Amino acid sequence: MRNRFRYTPPRPQNLVTYAVALAIALPLIHRWGAAAWAAVIDSLGLYGAIIGGGFAFYMAWFWAIGGLYLTADARGWWAKHRIQQRKPGVPRRGPSVGTAVTLVLANQLLGTLPALVLLTLALEARGVDLAGPPPGVGTMLLHLGIFVLVEELLFYTVHRTLHAPRLFRRFHRIHHQFRESIGIATHYVHPVEHWVGNLMPIFAGVLLVGAHPITILLWVAIAVANAIHTHAGYALPFMTWAVDHDFHHHNIRGSYGVLGLLDRITGTDAELRRVAKRGR
Repeated sequence: MRNRFRYTPPRPQNLVTYAVALAIALPLIHRWGAAAWAAVIDSLGLYGAIIGGGFAFYMAWFWAIGGLYLTADARGWWAKHRIQQRKPGVPRRGPSVGTAVTLVLANQLLGTLPALVLLTLALEARGVDLAGPPPGVGTMLLHLGIFVLVEELLFYTVHRTLHAPRLFRRFHRIHHQFRESIGIATHYVHPVEHWVGNLMPIFAGVLLVGAHPITILLWVAIAVANAIHTHAGYALPFMTWAVDHDFHHHNIRGSYGVLGLLDRITGTDAELRRVAKRGR
């Protein structure tokens, strides 16, 4: 029996957490970013800072947030905010947490780490001053806006393509083993999908604008937190709207994007809008 899907409309407060985080982070980077970055390079070397430090930050951040959501699942902290509602005593549908952790770690070590090495070399070849000071707040905000739009375009395109029957059976069905998703399931994908569907949309905008490592670090922090949250299955009041992607796991079809922008333009949010009208 399928879970009952509970629709919660998007609200302005869904953006509060990220807005506050940026309001705190950007002035700190403006004030101390250049000195801190120079000190890290002096200590670790350029490649050690970007690849070693960057990957260490990514892993710590991913598992800290992913672990928080796993703990919330186990202890029922935010049960009233669950998007998919199960009958009492009915277990969650999908792979075990241990199975998920194993594949996620494999993708991180064999996918994300090599991708970070290649990105660093590509930025260096592009002529980006990786050791220089970070850009101003305005430039960082502009770059972040570009990253969001590039991610929406590429993620939507790849994700919708992966739902073609042959590609779905070969690659994407692994991700959809989670009909009721958990946070770390964002990286519970076929290795090919991790490269093309997860990493390329995140890093393409970075390479396009020739972003500074500090901007990339901020972007990774935002993107990872958002990806985990939108897979965790909660409609939390002060976090980004996760109902659309949870509906995608529940329904399998439709709602392919990150922002919902291309879903609205192309009409692939039609089924979710019908659910919204029914108000269930």
